[in-house]
Amino acid sequence: MNSDGSLIPCVGKSELIHTLENMSVQKDSKLQEDSDLTSTHLIIDGMSLVHELLSSVQPKTCQELAKAFVRTLEHRCKNYECTRIIFDNYAKQNCIKDIMRHGQTSKSSSYNVVDTTPITDSKSFLSNNGTKDSQTIYLAEKAIKINIPMVTVTRLHVHCNQGTFEPTTGVSSHEEADTVMILHAA
Repeated sequence: MNSDGSLIPCVGKSELIHTLENMSVQKDSKLQEDSDLTSTHLIIDGMSLVHELLSSVQPKTCQELAKAFVRTLEHRCKNYECTRIIFDNYAKQNCIKDIMRHGQTSKSSSYNVVDTTPITDSKSFLSNNGTKDSQTIYLAEKAIKINIPMVTVTRLHVHCNQGTFEPTTGVSSHEEADTVMILHAA
């Protein structure tokens, strides 16, 4: 909405994201002008962060990846009132998106992710939706233990580690984190 109450027309998701980003920039400049406004929230696409980390570090186990994930979150989230980590929903095996992306159903092995699960090749490790689903739940459990106000969202649950923050949404059936992130930004 515009400040006068009129709706901002959007045709697609990417246009909406750009509109929200521009509104955020405007809000940031207002925050600098008005020192009474200190409420800030950070919303992170969990698997986007995983892909970022896997491109810069080569963990040998899921525990090493989880430690890098937690360190990165602690660093990025320390100046925010609350952080929300939204993960993609990988409950649908062989969904249309994967069939279109890979041309067929994935035949790679699925791993049950625990601390000792090896990561020999990150690309093949994340090529199976079952593994990605297990990874999101594993990392959400690690993230919620951070001593920073945090909400984690996976296909199984919405958890909050502080009693003062409400999760605002329940478990969503949306496959992509970016659509759920918009719900949390509202």
